[in-house]
Amino acid sequence: MADGVDDPANREALWLYNNYATTGQTYQRIKTLNDIRKKLGADDKWMRAAAAVLSWTKTDIAMDREGAIIVLTNVSKC
Repeated sequence: MADGVDDPANREALWLYNNYATTGQTYQRIKTLNDIRKKLGADDKWMRAAAAVLSWTKTDIAMDREGAIIVLTNVSKC
């Protein structure tokens, strides 16, 4: 990218190049996750709080962080 050569931390969004689709399912999921991250990031206390593990299995983990339940999984629909 011509507009960030001297600074490796200076990266532009890839969809600004080559007509990258911003309407696809993957883009929309990433956008949703970024929106959530931004909203939670506004509360510094929440971002610094330790999460308590509520339950876990080989494929899932549920945690509580400041009253928000977070569930992560590596199970896919495939």
